[in-house]
Amino acid sequence: MTSRGKKLVSLVVSNNDFTTENIQSNINVRDVEIQETLSIFNNDENIMMSGIELHQTLTDGEQSDDSTEKELESFFGDVSDTDDPTYHPQDYSPHMGHVDSADLVTLHDLLGRRDNETREQFEVEELQNIIEAVQEGEKQNSEATAVVEDFLTDLLKKTWLLIKPTKRWRKSDPSCWARNVAKKRRADGLSYRTKSKVRPAKVPKDIDCCKCQFKCTDIFTAKNREEICRYFWNLDFQAKKNFILVNIQIQLPKRILAAHNRHRTEKTYTKKCFFTKENEKKQVCQKFFCNTLSISPSVITDAIKKRNDKNCFDACDARGGHTPANKTKPDIIHGVRNHIESFPCMEAHYSRKDTQRRYLDKNLNIRKMHLLYKDECLKNEVEPASEITYRRIFSNEYNLSFFIPRKDQCLICTNYAQADTEKKKELEEVYLAHQERKKTCNKEKEKDKIKANSEENFSTVTFDLQAVLQIPTCDVGLLYYSRKLCVYNLTVYEAGLPNNAYCFPWSEVNGKKGSCEIGTILLHYLTNCVPENVTEISLFSDTCGGQNRNQFVAALLLWAVQKIDHFKVIEQKFLESGHSQMEADSMHSSIESAKKNTSVFSMMEWISIFKRARRRQTVKVDGKKIIREPYHVKEFKYKEFLDLKHLADAIMKNKTKDEKGNRVQWLKIKRIRYVKGEERKLFFNYDMSEHFNVMNIGETPSTFTTQHEYSTRKKMRHTENNSPADHELPNQLNRLYQEPLKITEAKKRDLINLCKKGIIPEELHGWIENLKTEKLNDRLPEPTVSDSENEDDC
Repeated sequence: MTSRGKKLVSLVVSNNDFTTENIQSNINVRDVEIQETLSIFNNDENIMMSGIELHQTLTDGEQSDDSTEKELESFFGDVSDTDDPTYHPQDYSPHMGHVDSADLVTLHDLLGRRDNETREQFEVEELQNIIEAVQEGEKQNSEATAVVEDFLTDLLKKTWLLIKPTKRWRKSDPSCWARNVAKKRRADGLSYRTKSKVRPAKVPKDIDCCKCQFKCTDIFTAKNREEICRYFWNLDFQAKKNFILVNIQIQLPKRILAAHNRHRTEKTYTKKCFFTKENEKKQVCQKFFCNTLSISPSVITDAIKKRNDKNCFDACDARGGHTPANKTKPDIIHGVRNHIESFPCMEAHYSRKDTQRRYLDKNLNIRKMHLLYKDECLKNEVEPASEITYRRIFSNEYNLSFFIPRKDQCLICTNYAQADTEKKKELEEVYLAHQERKKTCNKEKEKDKIKANSEENFSTVTFDLQAVLQIPTCDVGLLYYSRKLCVYNLTVYEAGLPNNAYCFPWSEVNGKKGSCEIGTILLHYLTNCVPENVTEISLFSDTCGGQNRNQFVAALLLWAVQKIDHFKVIEQKFLESGHSQMEADSMHSSIESAKKNTSVFSMMEWISIFKRARRRQTVKVDGKKIIREPYHVKEFKYKEFLDLKHLADAIMKNKTKDEKGNRVQWLKIKRIRYVKGEERKLFFNYDMSEHFNVMNIGETPSTFTTQHEYSTRKKMRHTENNSPADHELPNQLNRLYQEPLKITEAKKRDLINLCKKGIIPEELHGWIENLKTEKLNDRLPEPTVSDSENEDDC
């Protein structure tokens, strides 16, 4: 066996702790196991024969080294020491360094001690040990692989979250462009690819300096030259020039040209070239200097010409400084910026403290803006920019977006769907509770719908505020550059047959879109639109805290159930946040369909669209003919809106504690009941059940019994007045507005400009000119109100 084979056997023995006792114990196996193993290997003659042949070869010992080499080569390739001079096996057994190799146990020694065993038993045991070792190794390898895969997967996910692009315009990385990669590699002296071929790397060029007076090749070996060349090309442009200046010596010429040679340019300087070896400068010839650095003499000349008085290179790299032929002209870029800035933009309403983004008209997009830009350039006979250039300037230089009314997107469901496995486990409890509340709310709505169709004295409705509408609205391009008046529309849909539906619109001149406006319209509906035979009604809505679920609407409904004679119970029911789809939403889509391809310049035209959004129709339900009327429309003026905040301050002394002293969580309330005769009590719960908590609004929170934890004795504190505050419900409610609301100066200026252009009909010019104005910044007409508002504002 070769020396390398002996080393390998020695390493196997040392690392596996083979001893005579271990080997002998492995030999004494039970006959039953031998027979079972034999039966397995008898089924595969190839495995048996391979094992027998390999063992026969190994047992021949020192006399069969050549055959052993050949057998090992058939399994593992060539293993001779001479073919691989770089092979240096790592010593895995440091503690064996002092042991003589002659004393090591070889494989021949191990096999020679088994002469007392039958050949069949040995072969089976050897093969069984080999298979068990392989299986154990595969098992450990698979476990390690699984751990590594899990770790890498998690690492890649976290890395992607850090580098994931979050902007609408992906930023380019010029350093990764093929052209720039080639430039960088060329500057570093590495091989690089051009359009036609691959250029080799910068390496020292061959040179014969046997006749040179400095004997350069004798001083600097090929390895020294390669190190100098690589160091030089790893420097940047400025450092390369300074390296040349440091390693050359510039002097005045010692000789003057003869008279007959003065037709040539006279030298202004002479130079000596040096390289450093062992901290000592050695002079070399210029040819050796250039060939070693793989440069031309002109590079040295350029460094000398552009040096300063301190012998340092004082210039910049002038390569690549020209202007690209396809670069967009500054005038065109300036025109694109002016066009983008000509569109009116507005601030966000509630999120303006968190972002500086401003919003354009929801009917616009970048492509439509570019088409308008091209029309303007054509009119002015100016060369337009391409769409990609327009889009790049819009995305990179402006923090603008197109306002789209926020839909009911469930934050809990979205976060759960996008979370990884570990995060989902953390969110699972909240998510399942959220889904259960959604199902409970929908079941409650369906139950009330069935009840409304079976009981004459019960009614249920859904109400919702439509996305903001505008005046004027048409397809004229100038409208995209102009601010417009906002129109709001609260829709009410009765779930009981014949499904009467109501539209209550008003403009921004007559009111805002807060809780006072919503409450006033609900009071009008309860007073004038609900039949007198209805004694109980349920009102379903979304969870908007600024409009529906708050103390002002609660005060109004408590006042209404006491003042409207035929009502005994009024209930407010709130659907789960993010899942507030209801019947009133169908009215919005019908109105949008009726508006298509129709120009609107006044409130009367919007009212006409509302009325024709649903035509009078006869339908059969359970064999009965039902006549569905068009939407009932009632426009509200500023004089009709009521001040519900004043009402809430007058009758609601307590808004934060229930009768048990617990804090009322307004943003989690699912159901509020108002009962006739209970002027001081609100009944509410958080789960749509029939079990209610009670909030006594006639008592201030300080009248409730409190226990102080800081005292050793549990004291009970009461106010001096233990009796509830005496109060009566007012018979009349105050008006909210005394005059029409004002609009911004910029908006009125745009509307008057539309009048001058003839876009708005002439009969409306006088009304627009009489609108009052104030100095305010334009904000989004549709506030984004969510459940995340402060409870104190409810």
